Amino acid sequence: MHNTGIKALIKRNKQQTKEALDRYALIQQSTSKSYYNYINDSLFIISVSLYWAEGYKKGALGSKWKSVDFANSDPKMIIMIIDFFEKFLHVKKSNLKIQIIAHKNVDEKNH
Repeated sequence: MHNTGIKALIKRNKQQTKEALDRYALIQQSTSKSYYNYINDSLFIISVSLYWAEGYKKGALGSKWKSVDFANSDPKMIIMIIDFFEKFLHVKKSNLKIQIIAHKNVDEKNH
């Protein structure tokens, strides 16, 4: 009985790996096609680069609460990444949550 359970688990893991690789291939195929539609759009190129440098994903494994975060103190960069989220990811500003963290050494009135 123990061997049967292990064999079933191995079979399931192999199937899940195959499904994940198939999903990855489809995503890669569709994104490589759409990439050429946006390569000349400066907002796209700059924002992807900004996200690469300043962004991150978070959320507990298995949690329905996932987020894409962008942290920067430059208001122009924040506005640009919001424009990117709206234009390319179709995220409405009303769905964004913004958090401001002001450290003790920051003069809030002059920023």
